Amino acid sequence: MPSFEVSFGTHLFEFEEDPGDEVIRGWDWVQRSVWNNIDFDRAMLNDLFTAGNLEIPEYQRGYAWEEQQWEDLWIELEPVFADSISRNDLTEIFFGSVFTADVDNRTAEIIDGQQRITTVSLILKIIQELLAELDEIDQETEDNIAAVATSQQTLMETFFLENPGSTNPKPKLTLNDHNDEFYRALMRGTTERLAYITDQESVHGNRKRNAITIRHYAKLLRIDDAEWDAIENDNRSFDDSNKRLIEAYDYFRTHIETELATSYDTDTQRARALINLKEYLLHAFVVGHFHVSQGHPSLLMDIFQILNDRGMDLNQVDIIRARIVARLREDADPDIEAQNLQRWKDIVDLFDGDYGDVSDFLVDTISVVDSTVDSRSEVSDHLLEAFVLNPREDQTLESQLETLTGAEEFLQTLERYSSYYHNIIYPYDDGLELNDEERQRTCNDILQRLQSLRTSQWRPLVLAAYTKARESDATERAESLLVRTMHAVENVTFRQVLSSINPNRLENIYAGVAHRFTRDSDALDINVEAQLYGRFTDVYSGVNGTAFAETLIETSAINTRYAKALLWKLTDEHTGVDAMWRRSLNISEVHLEHFFPQSPFLDNIGAFDRYYWFTQFFETATDDSPIAETIGGIIDEGDDELLMEICDEYYISDLGNLGLLWNQDNVTGQNHPLSRKLPLYQLSEFDEAVVNGYFSPDEFSDDSVRTLTRWAKLKTAHGNSVSEDWGADADELGLDCDTGDEFLEAIEAEIAALERTTAFADAIAEYDDYWTRRALTERKATLLDLTLESLAFDYVETDGEEISEFDDWTEEKLATAVREEMDSRARVIVAENDAYRDEE
Repeated sequence: MPSFEVSFGTHLFEFEEDPGDEVIRGWDWVQRSVWNNIDFDRAMLNDLFTAGNLEIPEYQRGYAWEEQQWEDLWIELEPVFADSISRNDLTEIFFGSVFTADVDNRTAEIIDGQQRITTVSLILKIIQELLAELDEIDQETEDNIAAVATSQQTLMETFFLENPGSTNPKPKLTLNDHNDEFYRALMRGTTERLAYITDQESVHGNRKRNAITIRHYAKLLRIDDAEWDAIENDNRSFDDSNKRLIEAYDYFRTHIETELATSYDTDTQRARALINLKEYLLHAFVVGHFHVSQGHPSLLMDIFQILNDRGMDLNQVDIIRARIVARLREDADPDIEAQNLQRWKDIVDLFDGDYGDVSDFLVDTISVVDSTVDSRSEVSDHLLEAFVLNPREDQTLESQLETLTGAEEFLQTLERYSSYYHNIIYPYDDGLELNDEERQRTCNDILQRLQSLRTSQWRPLVLAAYTKARESDATERAESLLVRTMHAVENVTFRQVLSSINPNRLENIYAGVAHRFTRDSDALDINVEAQLYGRFTDVYSGVNGTAFAETLIETSAINTRYAKALLWKLTDEHTGVDAMWRRSLNISEVHLEHFFPQSPFLDNIGAFDRYYWFTQFFETATDDSPIAETIGGIIDEGDDELLMEICDEYYISDLGNLGLLWNQDNVTGQNHPLSRKLPLYQLSEFDEAVVNGYFSPDEFSDDSVRTLTRWAKLKTAHGNSVSEDWGADADELGLDCDTGDEFLEAIEAEIAALERTTAFADAIAEYDDYWTRRALTERKATLLDLTLESLAFDYVETDGEEISEFDDWTEEKLATAVREEMDSRARVIVAENDAYRDEE
């Protein structure tokens, strides 16, 4: 074994490895025989970039460095820009070990070190670009820096481009398939960069995680507006690892530009600094270079696996890809090997390179196809076992890569399930695809709500049911079964989140039913409601029937996310097909409204007393009940903190106090009194939503509705008066105006006159007196009646018995139970704050 008594300078630069005190020595993990096939030397980065071409093998992950790693590297580069630095101050930097393996006489694979090499190549490109942008370099300096800068621009291109200056230069570094196309464009120039992004798919605005606007893309890459002005500034799809590449480019370009601008006054000085930075990077950064000679490809995967076992920071998906590639390389037919590798690449690309989604897909698919699996968590905890080349007897999961044939068949299975899974986890962009449009809409609405609840236990069952619906010859039966499955899953999921039960045991319930879809020949005859309800009640005996109804009644502060999804579900099930509320498929466009607002103190809102909301809601001036007296006493004492504590705990987030608004309507309403915001809501499709029916104009007198509707239209037009469309508003309001200024004056005059009328005062009083604690109680009973109807398990057992879960909860019984619960809350508030009541 060779000796490694070599000094690498005073700095230790750690990235993938965690070498501790033994940076080079102690490679006990490499067998002695390996050294006959590996050469080791101390190499500068200059040596690596001038030795030939480099490429990243397909089993390697994509570009993964993030800001922490960039910052570590920048800390080492920054001293170059210091005013007082001298050559002696810049010691060598140990930049870790790099493993390469010969592909041919001109090209080597990077087994380990791709993150560092890729990042350095970006920095070299940035230096070359910045040198080219300096146009005021002094031509008469003693060191002839202008000529040096010109020659360096050309020279530097040879470090990262093959045949620079040709019509189609190729980067000397080839990344894996996920990054290489973008990397090529990045390393070549503006035209290629714009061509790359314009070739990408234009995506819906909801898919922001893996999308980038043309404007932002151009800004990060320093592309002038004039270069892309003719291109539509929409969202384009962008691979996650490519996003990290562009962010790395922006990070280092920004930092170098900042140093040049703040540390130097002239382009001449900046040229010297850039050239010094390039020299320092290429000649002061050294690596331990392990070189595998040509003819020993079997070592590559062994070394890669050893490095991973030693703590290399790889995602599970990186490891899985490496193992798949290792097994597929055994195929004697290179075309079949390439076809199977393409299957894996297509799967990763389908999920936009998002490793989290790829990992979830593998977990959920294995949960479906492996009938021995008991739960999703079981697969997640042991996922890598499904992708080992030499499985152990005591493994939890069966390896899918034990043989080449098995690996190829499993890749075909993954390919088959991937598009279905993609439909499931991206309901806003793609969603389920069914033959029947109404069934398709129903399923996608449910999917959006399930996603908004941020649960995942249900995915294997939905994947199994959806696969059956897409692949069964009995299309109508299979799609109907899918709809029933989706309803049942949503029912269970709402019980899960509303009752705060431990969701882990749900996985066993879903897995058992999912396996019936894939295993049983009579899968289309599954009584999915009976299967789920029976298993669910066995495991969660306190979350069904009367126990669940009582949980809903007693809940005084429902989670905002859950409330929004529940109210959307009720609206979806009780709204006409043509209504705006039914047609919208994007729950993100909807705001959850707290009618008694989250910020009820009315400071700086007209002439209102700051406690106006509290006095109206608790009827402190007209009700002589203990709760009204207690709240009145707290108001008199000015104990704002106690008031908010009571309202937050018992009323503001109670289901009865919540409704749905379109986001744009919420902006106009804010925390104003009901008489000021409700008329504005009523101008939109607000009352189309069944959950808002309690606040529809039908609940108020015709005179009040007419008066406040006119007032609301005037207020809305006043807010839009600066718009060029003021004429259309004037026509609608019946105002004869020649200019926008006249229109604004006419609106203000009519609003002022209207607000002085008795009719307006009466309307204000009627609206503000409407929303009280007692009204909230009535509305909650109404909403809970709809909720129990929506979440009930109503089905026929195989023996003909009809199961109707909440039939004994009549409207009258429910209203009584809710009223008693509200009275109980009031008694608690009074008892805890009795000192605030007027003793007289």
